Amino acid sequence: SNETEGWDWFSVQLDDQREVMLYLLRLKNGGVDAVSKGTLVEADGSTRALKLSDFQVEVLDRWRSPHNNAEYPMRWRVRIPSANVDIELTPRVKDQEMHDISTVYWEGAVTLNGTSNGKPVTGVGYVEMTGYQAGMNRRL
Repeated sequence: SNETEGWDWFSVQLDDQREVMLYLLRLKNGGVDAVSKGTLVEADGSTRALKLSDFQVEVLDRWRSPHNNAEYPMRWRVRIPSANVDIELTPRVKDQEMHDISTVYWEGAVTLNGTSNGKPVTGVGYVEMTGYQAGMNRRL
């Protein structure tokens, strides 16, 4: 819809064999669309659907693109209290922006560390973000 500014998609694999996928649809008013959701895959392969109210994604750092001055989140704290997950995601390389195409987006590998089920955990993952080049879009 025209109220949507962009989206953030997170897919991470924890070294305790759990996996988390989160999809956040960001609105132009700064909020997050209620259709945002996620999936938690347990070590045994069972899955659990996550509603927006089941998780929190907090931006810890930002990075400004030298290509178009867009500002992107660059580190996140992801919490899923009911699953006892509290992890921090850090991009391997900040400049992973794809800017020579019609839709400018950032996509890249992240590493993670934190706790899962009360134990220290590390892992790897992938993040994709769109809609952070608002200044460009509004000039059209």
